[in-house]
Amino acid sequence: MNQNRRIKVLLIGETGLLGSSFERYFRLISFKDYRTISRSGNDILLDLTKTNELIKILDSFKPLYIINCAADLSVNNSQPTLMSWSINTKLLETLTNFCKSNKSKLLHFSTDQYYTIGEDKLHKEDEIVSLMNTYAVQKYSAEKIALLDTNSLVVRTSFVGFDDKQKNNLLYWILNEFKSSLKTNIYCDAWTTSLYVDDLVVLSCRLVFGKNATGLYNLGTQTAYTKADLFQRLAKSLKVNDAQYILTRLADLNPKRPRSLGLDSSKASKLLKCKMPTFDQTIEKIVENMKGRLL
Repeated sequence: MNQNRRIKVLLIGETGLLGSSFERYFRLISFKDYRTISRSGNDILLDLTKTNELIKILDSFKPLYIINCAADLSVNNSQPTLMSWSINTKLLETLTNFCKSNKSKLLHFSTDQYYTIGEDKLHKEDEIVSLMNTYAVQKYSAEKIALLDTNSLVVRTSFVGFDDKQKNNLLYWILNEFKSSLKTNIYCDAWTTSLYVDDLVVLSCRLVFGKNATGLYNLGTQTAYTKADLFQRLAKSLKVNDAQYILTRLADLNPKRPRSLGLDSSKASKLLKCKMPTFDQTIEKIVENMKGRLL
């Protein structure tokens, strides 16, 4: 990579939970040489399916780094559309081609929705994946496209956090259940290594900016936990003594869904020379940010 080039970053998907966390982190460290692209943000407004317009922006700004946080999650709850394929997969063709031609670096975030057996097992980057739904197919295809450029960094991960604009993620669901007097169903057989989103941003920046990492890396907590573990620990930590829930099994539902989503992050730990956050540390971060919202 040309070290004489000015470090300019293009952040794609700024209004989502991950993208907004990156922007918050950039402000925290007083990094100002970045632009953002989103449908409804404060900087460049663009429908990412408009490829020609995106190419014009890339050619004009000429970023040294592109951080792609864009994802269409609606495909998990509905029939796949051209929009979901365009955002989750086709977008990577444009970004990868630009990076290869301009000696720029792409950081792309993938998913953990690839594993069906193993319960709380942690899966390495080179393990065989199972593509059980359209979202997994789209994200896996995007990985393959991004990695056609040997300078790209693809991060498989999952994360939790608070998005006060949309308020439609897992932690807001738990928060609403804590405020409700009704019993809720919680899966006790679906494992994850979801990081708190701020931790994911810092670890990713260390990989891409600090280590110039390339290829495929997992980022997750040290051990896997279930949604039931998360719900119960948060209820205890926040002293929600009247939380009502029923333990249910994801394995009993149809169509079948991936349940063993734990990621082995030892490759990243070795490169960064640090341990990944623990489940307890993740709980502490969530509790710190949830207390005010519980009132």
